[in-house]
Amino acid sequence: MTLTAPARQPRNARAVPRARLWLPARRSGVADRARSAPITELITRMMNPISLICILAGVGLNACAQLLLKAGVNAVGHFEFSRANILPIGWKLATQLPIIGGLTCYVFSVVVWIVGLSRVDVSIAYPMLSLGYVVNAFAAWYLFGEVMSVQRLVGIGIILIGVVVLARS
Repeated sequence: MTLTAPARQPRNARAVPRARLWLPARRSGVADRARSAPITELITRMMNPISLICILAGVGLNACAQLLLKAGVNAVGHFEFSRANILPIGWKLATQLPIIGGLTCYVFSVVVWIVGLSRVDVSIAYPMLSLGYVVNAFAAWYLFGEVMSVQRLVGIGIILIGVVVLARS
């Protein structure tokens, strides 16, 4: 079943229910330039290689930021916040190079993500963030020795299946 926008009807024509889904009218974006194109064509146009690179770069930078923050916190060690140690612990965290690098990755991630969102619908782009969970799970296992259980592997498999289904829809 191909989903297309309905053909324009004269004002005096009687509306007949159809088995088609309509694309919402928008004031800007790719859908404006091709309102009558099937949704599959719109997704193909929206996810061109540059758009895909922007989305995946945003996901990669976000995953890298998480790993750097974890490395920085590991360097500081376990801590409890209290009124007495909030400034010393805060300073110790703020001066860790991995934490500074992680925050920098977040800044670049947001910039790249905004560029990606300008090219791709959020309903397509946002679920791609789940790829960050996959990257982080394997990277944390490799870098930090975190446990990779069968249950986590099944969850990662489900995430990957979901991303594939979304990308092919």
